[in-house]
Amino acid sequence: MAPAIAVLDRFLASPEAVEAPGLRIRASVYRVAAQSGIDPDLSFEAAQKSFASSLSEAEALGDEDAITTCVLRLAQFAFFLGQCRVDREMCERLVPHVGRMSMDDRLMVVMGFNSDAYFGAQPVADGLRSVDTIRAILGDGVVGRRRADEITAWLSALSGRAEDFDAALDRVDRAWADLGNPDARFWASGQQRAESLWRMGRLAEAIDWFRAGKRYLDARDETAFNSTTTAMLAACLAESGRMDEAASLIPEARAIAASDDFATHVAIGWAQALVSSAAADHETALAAIDEALRLIVRTDYLNFTADTHRIRGRVLLAAGRRAEAKDAFDEALRLFERKGNVASARRLRTWLESPAAAVA
Repeated sequence: MAPAIAVLDRFLASPEAVEAPGLRIRASVYRVAAQSGIDPDLSFEAAQKSFASSLSEAEALGDEDAITTCVLRLAQFAFFLGQCRVDREMCERLVPHVGRMSMDDRLMVVMGFNSDAYFGAQPVADGLRSVDTIRAILGDGVVGRRRADEITAWLSALSGRAEDFDAALDRVDRAWADLGNPDARFWASGQQRAESLWRMGRLAEAIDWFRAGKRYLDARDETAFNSTTTAMLAACLAESGRMDEAASLIPEARAIAASDDFATHVAIGWAQALVSSAAADHETALAAIDEALRLIVRTDYLNFTADTHRIRGRVLLAAGRRAEAKDAFDEALRLFERKGNVASARRLRTWLESPAAAVA
């Protein structure tokens, strides 16, 4: 990220930037987006305000390429702020114009469909129906097939279809090999792959993928995705009973998270709640998970909201508050079912029938 920022800064300070105002606007947007990837002091809201200002300038200039760049980043950061439906709807409005877009911009349009289908409130079945649109946007080349198969994999995992998930990932891995850059999987889709494994109860595989993604992002001094990856790794470790390692990652994730990076702070809350609950520090555990719930209910991240209720149920159960725990579990199941997240609902029901739930 830092080398890219240096190149953009040189251009923005050059006479060429004055002579090409549309290109200058686009470079300014790229610069803010790049900075957000390595500077946790830059909030998502501040970046979004910068993009909105650039959009006003691009619209006054009438530069369609600059307008598209601004709208795509506004959509992306709406997603980062928990507004998945807004992200998708902004990207849907760009679909008629994808013919003049670069492949990178088309991939950002597709990310708008992915965000609501996987993270947001859009039912999984509706998300699966959007895969044909995604193929039309990206074309039938290796990149288009790879991205469509990735989204198919994540939604197959939520649907509880393990064979379809594994088959789609086999195709994805072959596509990355064909592109000659298989390590880029950890940047492009590592978190969703690890989450999908976690939701299907394949914790060891999920932890391996979160670790690999963290190593990749650590090596690049990236913070925006890395903070969430680190926090999710801590939560997975805590769910697998590895409390000491989970606890060691919590301050690391917190230190590199933007102040309004709710997804990271929610996952930190999950990890802290599970670690504290295991140590019978029920007050700290409840405070952590209640703060996570306060953050997540302001978004339309339906799976994260359900998981926050699920983990809150575990914390309440461990504290002996069984009636409240039942309410939390019921709400988690209701939200999983509303999403069409069969895998997470099945996993929770299995856990509720286990000795761990009975004696907690």
